[in-house]
Amino acid sequence: HLFAALGCVLVASGYLFRAYPLAMAACIGIGNGLYHVGSGRQVLQDAPHRYAPCGIFIAFGALGLYIGRKLGMAYLPLSGLFVTLLVVAAALLLLLGRTAAHAAPMKADLQGKKLLLGVALLCIVVVIRSYYGTILQYDWNRGPIIPLLFTLCIVGGKALGGVFADWIGLKKTILCSMALAAVFAVFSFRCALFGCVSIFFFNMTMPLTLSRITAHLRPAPGFAFGFLMFCLFIGILPTLVFGIRFALSPVGLAMLCLLSMALLYADERLGGQAR
Repeated sequence: HLFAALGCVLVASGYLFRAYPLAMAACIGIGNGLYHVGSGRQVLQDAPHRYAPCGIFIAFGALGLYIGRKLGMAYLPLSGLFVTLLVVAAALLLLLGRTAAHAAPMKADLQGKKLLLGVALLCIVVVIRSYYGTILQYDWNRGPIIPLLFTLCIVGGKALGGVFADWIGLKKTILCSMALAAVFAVFSFRCALFGCVSIFFFNMTMPLTLSRITAHLRPAPGFAFGFLMFCLFIGILPTLVFGIRFALSPVGLAMLCLLSMALLYADERLGGQAR
């Protein structure tokens, strides 16, 4: 909570550097990272061997981004954001020392080459997911209602992915969600409903990758969480820096879904339990 509170303070401090864009970006970026790692680690520590809690935790970031883009400065000026973040930081500090779990150090599920292979497979899945989300552009995703529905499907997929993994098992969740995401992706450019359903199932794997990599790196859950967030950043670079939009087609999106399914299934076969 101390780490997360410091992240909120740094994001708020970006307001003070608004005349210096690079300093502001660095301050906000580092603060965002500290908040995610601090809070994410706590969620993983509080819910060992379960997928649902981390899925619910990470799901609402997509909704926050949507609301932030829509409301922006019109309804929440920077001064209001500054005060809000400081209040959140104070609340986190009040919670410091009152949470249930600081689990004892544990050995990783996998060792040696298996561990490296498992981590590599999961990192590739996250890079693919980030790239997929970056290139995804639908002509129908416009207006006030459909973009909100599309965002809610992303939120719901992330949240329910962990719930289903706890309920029906990891392997069934991987195979069913990604197979359905691939099928609906084929028709997603022509139909908004199919596109929303496809993105829902595609995002169900987010909590699975997070819990799996934390299981492989049990002694360092904060590092595991932060490392996957770094992989999300890597995934946007091909489009952001080089303008690469490979696989931006119905079949291409379906192939990315099936590739993600194969990588996740291969990691599941390596063994190990959820964190």
